[in-house]
Amino acid sequence: MNIDEVINEHYQWKVLVEGLFDQKTSNLVDSSLISTDINCSLGKWIISNEAEQISQTQMFKDLKKIHKNFHQLAGTILVDFQSGRVEQANHLLSEYQESSQEIIKILEQLRNFI
Repeated sequence: MNIDEVINEHYQWKVLVEGLFDQKTSNLVDSSLISTDINCSLGKWIISNEAEQISQTQMFKDLKKIHKNFHQLAGTILVDFQSGRVEQANHLLSEYQESSQEIIKILEQLRNFI
């Protein structure tokens, strides 16, 4: 896994959801696609054989959990936004951004293990 590429792709997912509030992306994304944590490079790596070497570490377990939550939040934010519940979607945005920061932090730490 190329950490820099994964971080860049992760950032693009994050910007995509945040773009909802700028009226740029609300109809461009399928909530079922974005809410599933195996559709991005990181999610594919997490379930791959390549990740098995660190799969028992706490860092990996945390990454897997936070990554899943990140995508679930993204899906919920998108559905809420598309349903006109903008305030509710906006309320989840800070938790979504915190998840994103945690993912980046763990990915940076993973550089030493893979």
